[in-house]
Amino acid sequence: MLRGVFCAVTGAAFLLSAAGAVLAEDRSSEPPHGLTTFEPVTLAFRPGDSKTLLVVNKSGRIDILDIADPESPVVLRSLEAKATAAAFSPDGNRIVSGGRDGTLRLWALEGRPVATPFRGHEGRVFSVAFSPKGDRVASGGEDGTVRLWPLEGAPATAPFRGHKGWVYSLAFSPDGNRIASGGTDGTVRLWTLEGEHAGQPFQGHRGGVNSLAFNPAGDRIVSGGSDATIRLWTLEGQPAAEPFLGHRGGINSVAFSPDGDHVISGGRDDTIRLWTLEGTPAAPAFEGHALGVNSVAFVPGGDLVVSGSFDQTLRFWTHQGEAAASPFRGYQERLP
Repeated sequence: MLRGVFCAVTGAAFLLSAAGAVLAEDRSSEPPHGLTTFEPVTLAFRPGDSKTLLVVNKSGRIDILDIADPESPVVLRSLEAKATAAAFSPDGNRIVSGGRDGTLRLWALEGRPVATPFRGHEGRVFSVAFSPKGDRVASGGEDGTVRLWPLEGAPATAPFRGHKGWVYSLAFSPDGNRIASGGTDGTVRLWTLEGEHAGQPFQGHRGGVNSLAFNPAGDRIVSGGSDATIRLWTLEGQPAAEPFLGHRGGINSVAFSPDGDHVISGGRDDTIRLWTLEGTPAAPAFEGHALGVNSVAFVPGGDLVVSGSFDQTLRFWTHQGEAAASPFRGYQERLP
């Protein structure tokens, strides 16, 4: 259901995060009077668009924000999608969501369903991603499987099996020929599109892998885990650097910079941290959130970082860790 246009107001605080383990740590409070609850668990930018940000809330609502003015984000529309995860297509015209009911759903940008639900997972879907060509979708979930789907929703292959626990995070390689996944068994796994293992599991984390990403060149994978470490890997599963140490709690989100030269991370210690590829801090810890940071992302084509958390704030930062705008604390629904 679409809710039209909303205007930004001040009031509470909140951020964005990866699904799965993060939800168990929710310590958020009720929003101030007059505010719609805004509890982001996932954020994603529309490809090539620095102004349009997708937010999945804990309630399952998807909000599409215009952040052209970081001091005054505007909610363009909301979808009552019952989502646990969502992602834009490469052309930015579609959204795929995964839900608590184990289904995937495909939406037009204006919020209209464009396919019947994709059914197959047994349990919640924690992560979804479009292939670089936009012709397939991958998903990972509570049933421990990774699944590949054409846009018509029929499974493209048998489920990818190997993880011994939930699959929290996944990503396509930039060339679209591999899928990486991470889960509660502490491993990162690399797959062919046929569901075959493309090597041995990447082992090193002493706890679940909550987030992972390929670098733009496609020859490195970064992962963040519940063991408070960030790890950089070759595609053969070998460490490309010593573990990145600094967070004082589990890592909820990791991402590469657009040029691939840095990694950003958000953790349960309420901080964001910027790293070189050697694992040394590139700036002081970004501090300001009152609760764990669930999701972080580089603003496309710019010099800002955006973060979200269950403290109910969305925050913008320079690469030096300074606040680039006032925290966005919520929005008020315009009544019909």
